[in-house]
Amino acid sequence: AVTTLVYYGLSINSTNLSSSNTPATPYLNFILSALVEIPGYTLAWMSMSLWGRKGSLTLSMILAGISCAGAGFLSEYNKKYLLILVLLGKCFITCAFAIIYIFTSEMFPTSVRSTIVGLCSTFARIGAMLA
Repeated sequence: AVTTLVYYGLSINSTNLSSSNTPATPYLNFILSALVEIPGYTLAWMSMSLWGRKGSLTLSMILAGISCAGAGFLSEYNKKYLLILVLLGKCFITCAFAIIYIFTSEMFPTSVRSTIVGLCSTFARIGAMLA
């Protein structure tokens, strides 16, 4: 639920990160937020083949937390680099989001796998509703 909350929270609020008053800035921020998912999914695939599921999930969630916490502290002082930290956080949380589905499906036995993945996805959508 937390990963989904952060993922959709960053996706929905990406248009509010405008540091200038030009009308194109919210659209540019949204486009950048969508484009940063491509390296996020690529990074998930590469890190899972290098470090396994558990290590890459842990690393991506730690890096996403550091980026988002840094963006929270930076928003009070300097809005110039805020978008960079938010996009890094979105990249790493996208990586974690992709790894979680694979990791969850591999954790449970085949007889209950589809039920458990559906239940986990339902709880994840609660995080999306909170976002």
